[in-house]
Amino acid sequence: MRSLIKFLALKNIYSIFVIYFFYGYFFGNKLNEYYIYENFEKYLGNFFIIFLIILGISPLLFYMKNKMKKIVLKTRLFFFVILTASLVFGYILEKIYLLNLDKISSENKLIEMSIIKYNIGIGPTYVLTEIFKRFPEQKIFLTLGGLIGVSSILLFMYPVRRIILYVIKNIKEKRERRQKEILLEEQIAIKEELEKREIEAIEKLEEKQEQEIQERLENFQLFEIETTIDKDNRQAIRIKLPEDEIEKEKNIKVIKIRKKISTHKVGVNVRGGN
Repeated sequence: MRSLIKFLALKNIYSIFVIYFFYGYFFGNKLNEYYIYENFEKYLGNFFIIFLIILGISPLLFYMKNKMKKIVLKTRLFFFVILTASLVFGYILEKIYLLNLDKISSENKLIEMSIIKYNIGIGPTYVLTEIFKRFPEQKIFLTLGGLIGVSSILLFMYPVRRIILYVIKNIKEKRERRQKEILLEEQIAIKEELEKREIEAIEKLEEKQEQEIQERLENFQLFEIETTIDKDNRQAIRIKLPEDEIEKEKNIKVIKIRKKISTHKVGVNVRGGN
């Protein structure tokens, strides 16, 4: 029983009616026998499409639990109709005023264009004709302009705001990414410069060491050492450089010999410095 009551709730009945209405419009049902769809199209014209859009969305309002979202959806649907009607009315009236006809001819031309050429339906045509007859051109366009502006803001403010925020976020991210890339490039450049300087310092050090080694090698040469016993029985050392023509004697160490030792000569080749 409770399940039946829930099923027969107003929102479910309304949803079933909407589904039945759309089914009959596309495939046919009992409503076609009473010319329901034909009358809708006759009185609404091309605005019947707007009616179908609103009718298709309207069941969602009964199932939305969030009141704020429900109010936002209702507001958008309402201003969507206002925006569409204002644009259509403004376009047709502009065409009429550009013809620069007299009042009666303008009214006849307005009805002709609204029903035959643009097919906005009998209902919107009547509303547009009354507006044309009762208000001057300037007030009409000011009012329509205001309605278009307010409707556009309320309809597209949130999507446009999201798009603007998205664009700003992308710009910030690109800017931050570019700054990070620049910082990384600077760090890489500094690292490369330090490595370059380190390599140059190492090369200079190695070059200096090689130069010192080369100089040392150039200063190294062969020489002869002679040991002799002088008249006082003292041992003497004589150093003879191979490239010198004159012998150079240098007393390195003197040792007293108690017994007489025959003079002898020893030649030793060693490597050393000057």
